[in-house]
Amino acid sequence: MLKYTSHVLLFILLILLSGCSLKDGHLLQDIKNYPQYVEPYLSNIDINLTIETQLIHDKEFNDKFFSPWSDKNFTISANEAFWAFNVYTKSKSYYGENRVKIESNWFDIVLNNANLSAYNTLNKKAISIKNSQIRDMPTNKPLFLDFDKAGEGYPFDYLQNTLLKANTPILISHYTLDGSFAFIKTHFGYGWIDSRDIAYIDEVSINLFKSSKLLVVIQDNIPIKDYLHEEYLFYAKVGTIFPISNITDDGFEILVAKKGIDKSSSFVKSYISKKNGNIKPISFTKENIAIVGNSLLNENYGWGGYLENRDCSSLTQDFFAPFGIWLPRNSKAQSTKGAILKLENLTNDEKVKLINRYAIPFMTLVYLKGHVMLYIGSIDGTPIVLHNT
Repeated sequence: MLKYTSHVLLFILLILLSGCSLKDGHLLQDIKNYPQYVEPYLSNIDINLTIETQLIHDKEFNDKFFSPWSDKNFTISANEAFWAFNVYTKSKSYYGENRVKIESNWFDIVLNNANLSAYNTLNKKAISIKNSQIRDMPTNKPLFLDFDKAGEGYPFDYLQNTLLKANTPILISHYTLDGSFAFIKTHFGYGWIDSRDIAYIDEVSINLFKSSKLLVVIQDNIPIKDYLHEEYLFYAKVGTIFPISNITDDGFEILVAKKGIDKSSSFVKSYISKKNGNIKPISFTKENIAIVGNSLLNENYGWGGYLENRDCSSLTQDFFAPFGIWLPRNSKAQSTKGAILKLENLTNDEKVKLINRYAIPFMTLVYLKGHVMLYIGSIDGTPIVLHNT
């Protein structure tokens, strides 16, 4: 069954296989058999995405990206916002980073500090000032279920939600009692963030950001510095977005949010070369596909963005971001985007035939429960995907 939507871009294949991470540790034979860089898969394909279609999607991207600054409050219920406190409770055994069982009073301490009665009261516009982890509870302490089961010990921390990139708009609901964490809304979800990693932003700065041409980072882990004070700030990931203040022959002067002593942010100037960033959206050409795709390779798997590494859905999200195409953060939500071809109840041969017939290289997501991949073409009739696992 095919489902079409207006301005269809992604063609999504639903396949029933296994989950997101490979936990047996075996070296995949595919790594030896198939090229581990993007260019060979681009040689025999046609690119049919027009700039007009890109601009439609880029407007949707910007509307989503800046949406926390348009919202006056949080629209989800407290029960939805704080689901983790109902799921991860002291009635079940969990373990810390030292493999020792977490004491039951730990859950009471975290819950009390969460200050849930203050939910949806501050509603303050803010911005992230560095790459930061979003957590399901207001703590940096991990929560592991069973170190003796594959996929249940390190690094599979149940409280790890995602990585939030620097310079991202947010809305603050409230702070914990001790002020160490804030509950926030982003363009792709909700969660707890270290309060040291965010800063308030005023309407003048918001309007400047939204009205400027936007730069998107296209190479991974680019050092960002406050050039006036010669201060390192953070490493920018692919898909990080900055307002442009000036364009030079070799690159771009950009504006980066930096925190002051009063919790408020101000923009400082930094610089990114044209090799490492460009005006969003970049054209969906073979050259740019190779640049972005190759920059996402050779990175360790990062459960929920752990250690600033990507998991499966953050890879697909970051691949499309430079082209002005917005995707949700998790694999299940990404599977609802675009036209859908369901492959349940088919044999493997039937699935391969349908993929080779209908899938569009570098514009197709292959989804299975708990995992999402980018289809990049086929070799000798075998579908090839780019993914993080």
